[in-house]
Amino acid sequence: MANANRRRRTYIIRMEFQKDFIIKYCLLVLVAALLLSLIVYFFCGTTVTTVFKESRLRILSTNDFILPYLFWSSLIAVVCAVAACWRMTMIISNRLAGPLYRFEQDIAKIAEGDLTLRTRVRQKDEFQSLARIFSDLIEDWQVDMTAIKERAAELDKSMDLSPKDRVVLDEIKETLARYKV
Repeated sequence: MANANRRRRTYIIRMEFQKDFIIKYCLLVLVAALLLSLIVYFFCGTTVTTVFKESRLRILSTNDFILPYLFWSSLIAVVCAVAACWRMTMIISNRLAGPLYRFEQDIAKIAEGDLTLRTRVRQKDEFQSLARIFSDLIEDWQVDMTAIKERAAELDKSMDLSPKDRVVLDEIKETLARYKV
Protein backbone atom coordinates (compact mmCIF):
# COMPACT_ATOMS: atom_id res chain seq x y z
CA MET A 1 0.00 0.00 0.00
CA ALA A 2 2.87 2.35 0.76
CA ASN A 3 4.23 1.82 -2.74
CA ALA A 4 0.87 2.71 -4.29
CA ASN A 5 0.86 6.02 -2.42
CA ARG A 6 4.37 6.85 -3.63
CA ARG A 7 3.55 6.39 -7.33
CA ARG A 8 4.15 9.50 -9.32
CA ARG A 9 0.92 11.02 -10.55
CA THR A 10 2.47 13.88 -12.48
CA TYR A 11 4.55 12.92 -15.48
CA ILE A 12 5.36 16.43 -16.67
CA ILE A 13 7.54 17.88 -13.95
CA ARG A 14 9.89 20.20 -15.81
CA MET A 15 8.04 20.99 -19.02
CA GLU A 16 10.89 22.62 -20.97
CA PHE A 17 13.49 20.00 -20.04
CA GLN A 18 11.19 17.08 -20.78
CA LYS A 19 9.85 18.57 -24.01
CA ASP A 20 13.34 19.24 -25.35
CA PHE A 21 14.53 15.79 -24.29
CA ILE A 22 11.60 14.02 -25.99
CA ILE A 23 11.75 16.09 -29.18
CA LYS A 24 15.49 15.59 -29.62
CA TYR A 25 15.28 11.82 -29.26
CA CYS A 26 12.21 11.50 -31.48
CA LEU A 27 13.95 13.59 -34.13
CA LEU A 28 16.98 11.35 -33.82
CA VAL A 29 14.80 8.31 -34.57
CA LEU A 30 13.16 10.13 -37.48
CA VAL A 31 16.50 11.16 -38.98
CA ALA A 32 17.88 7.63 -38.61
CA ALA A 33 14.86 6.12 -40.38
CA LEU A 34 15.02 8.66 -43.20
CA LEU A 35 18.75 8.17 -43.57
CA LEU A 36 18.31 4.41 -43.77
CA SER A 37 15.62 4.80 -46.43
CA LEU A 38 17.78 7.15 -48.48
CA ILE A 39 20.75 4.82 -48.28
CA VAL A 40 18.67 1.87 -49.52
CA TYR A 41 17.13 4.00 -52.25
CA PHE A 42 20.46 5.29 -53.57
CA PHE A 43 22.21 1.90 -53.41
CA CYS A 44 19.47 0.48 -55.59
CA GLY A 45 19.75 3.29 -58.14
CA THR A 46 21.95 1.45 -60.62
CA THR A 47 20.06 -1.84 -60.60
CA VAL A 48 17.04 -3.04 -62.50
CA THR A 49 14.24 -5.31 -61.41
CA THR A 50 11.85 -7.46 -63.37
CA VAL A 51 8.31 -7.45 -62.08
CA PHE A 52 4.91 -8.60 -63.15
CA LYS A 53 2.79 -5.51 -63.05
CA GLU A 54 -0.75 -5.48 -64.40
CA SER A 55 -0.20 -8.98 -65.87
CA ARG A 56 2.80 -7.83 -67.84
CA LEU A 57 6.43 -8.50 -67.37
CA ARG A 58 8.24 -5.21 -66.92
CA ILE A 59 11.78 -4.16 -66.37
CA LEU A 60 11.98 -1.21 -64.00
CA SER A 61 14.77 0.51 -62.20
CA THR A 62 14.87 -0.89 -58.71
CA ASN A 63 14.37 2.63 -57.34
CA ASP A 64 11.08 3.01 -59.19
CA PHE A 65 9.96 -0.40 -57.99
CA ILE A 66 10.87 -0.06 -54.31
CA LEU A 67 10.04 3.62 -53.80
CA PRO A 68 6.35 3.14 -52.83
CA TYR A 69 7.17 0.14 -50.61
CA LEU A 70 10.11 1.92 -49.07
CA PHE A 71 8.02 5.02 -48.44
CA TRP A 72 5.14 3.22 -46.72
CA SER A 73 7.29 0.80 -44.75
CA SER A 74 9.52 3.68 -43.59
CA LEU A 75 6.50 5.76 -42.66
CA ILE A 76 4.99 2.93 -40.59
CA ALA A 77 8.36 2.19 -38.96
CA VAL A 78 8.96 5.87 -38.17
CA VAL A 79 5.51 6.31 -36.65
CA CYS A 80 5.95 3.21 -34.48
CA ALA A 81 9.51 4.12 -33.52
CA VAL A 82 8.62 7.72 -32.69
CA ALA A 83 5.69 6.54 -30.56
CA ALA A 84 7.92 4.09 -28.70
CA CYS A 85 10.68 6.67 -28.42
CA TRP A 86 8.22 9.28 -27.10
CA ARG A 87 6.97 6.86 -24.44
CA MET A 88 10.47 5.81 -23.37
CA THR A 89 11.83 9.35 -23.29
CA MET A 90 8.79 10.44 -21.27
CA ILE A 91 9.61 7.78 -18.68
CA ILE A 92 13.35 8.49 -18.72
CA SER A 93 12.95 12.27 -18.59
CA ASN A 94 10.51 11.85 -15.72
CA ARG A 95 13.06 9.76 -13.84
CA LEU A 96 15.59 12.54 -14.36
CA ALA A 97 13.37 15.58 -13.85
CA GLY A 98 11.68 14.23 -10.69
CA PRO A 99 14.87 13.91 -8.64
CA LEU A 100 16.17 17.24 -9.97
CA TYR A 101 12.95 18.87 -8.83
CA ARG A 102 13.30 17.15 -5.42
CA PHE A 103 16.89 18.41 -5.08
CA GLU A 104 15.79 21.97 -5.92
CA GLN A 105 13.06 21.82 -3.27
CA ASP A 106 15.39 20.36 -0.64
CA ILE A 107 18.15 22.88 -1.37
CA ALA A 108 15.61 25.69 -0.96
CA LYS A 109 14.62 24.27 2.45
CA ILE A 110 18.26 23.98 3.47
CA ALA A 111 18.82 27.59 2.39
CA GLU A 112 16.03 28.50 4.80
CA GLY A 113 17.94 26.66 7.55
CA ASP A 114 16.18 23.28 7.74
CA LEU A 115 18.83 20.63 8.34
CA THR A 116 16.36 17.94 9.44
CA LEU A 117 15.31 16.76 6.01
CA ARG A 118 16.68 13.75 4.17
CA THR A 119 16.55 13.64 0.39
CA ARG A 120 14.79 10.59 -0.95
CA VAL A 121 14.02 9.71 -4.53
CA ARG A 122 11.88 6.90 -5.87
CA GLN A 123 13.53 3.51 -6.29
CA LYS A 124 13.38 3.60 -10.11
CA ASP A 125 14.51 7.22 -10.36
CA GLU A 126 18.02 8.20 -11.29
CA PHE A 127 20.45 9.89 -8.90
CA GLN A 128 20.02 7.39 -6.02
CA SER A 129 23.68 7.72 -5.03
CA LEU A 130 23.54 11.51 -5.26
CA ALA A 131 20.50 11.56 -2.96
CA ARG A 132 22.37 9.38 -0.43
CA ILE A 133 25.46 11.58 -0.57
CA PHE A 134 23.32 14.71 -0.26
CA SER A 135 21.49 13.27 2.77
CA ASP A 136 24.80 12.27 4.37
CA LEU A 137 26.12 15.78 3.81
CA ILE A 138 23.06 17.34 5.44
CA GLU A 139 23.35 14.91 8.34
CA ASP A 140 27.01 15.89 8.81
CA TRP A 141 26.02 19.56 8.78
CA GLN A 142 23.32 18.81 11.34
CA VAL A 143 25.84 17.13 13.64
CA ASP A 144 28.29 20.01 13.20
CA MET A 145 25.62 22.65 13.84
CA THR A 146 24.41 20.82 16.94
CA ALA A 147 27.98 20.70 18.27
CA ILE A 148 28.49 24.41 17.51
CA LYS A 149 25.20 25.28 19.26
CA GLU A 150 26.27 23.27 22.31
CA ARG A 151 29.66 25.01 22.39
CA ALA A 152 27.97 28.39 22.04
CA ALA A 153 25.66 27.51 24.96
CA GLU A 154 28.68 26.56 27.05
CA LEU A 155 30.39 29.84 26.19
CA ASP A 156 27.19 31.72 27.03
CA LYS A 157 27.27 30.26 30.55
CA SER A 158 30.87 31.35 30.99
CA MET A 159 31.34 34.41 33.13
CA ASP A 160 34.76 35.42 31.92
CA LEU A 161 33.74 36.79 28.49
CA SER A 162 34.55 40.36 27.64
CA PRO A 163 31.73 42.61 26.39
CA LYS A 164 33.25 42.44 22.92
CA ASP A 165 33.32 38.60 23.05
CA ARG A 166 29.73 38.62 24.35
CA VAL A 167 28.62 40.64 21.28
CA VAL A 168 30.39 38.17 18.97
CA LEU A 169 28.82 35.24 20.82
CA ASP A 170 25.36 36.80 20.53
CA GLU A 171 25.90 37.24 16.78
CA ILE A 172 26.95 33.58 16.51
CA LYS A 173 23.89 32.46 18.49
CA GLU A 174 21.67 34.62 16.30
CA THR A 175 23.12 33.02 13.18
CA LEU A 176 22.78 29.52 14.64
CA ALA A 177 19.15 30.17 15.64
CA ARG A 178 18.18 30.30 11.99
CA TYR A 179 19.10 26.59 11.57
CA LYS A 180 16.69 23.84 12.48
CA VAL A 181 18.61 20.79 13.61
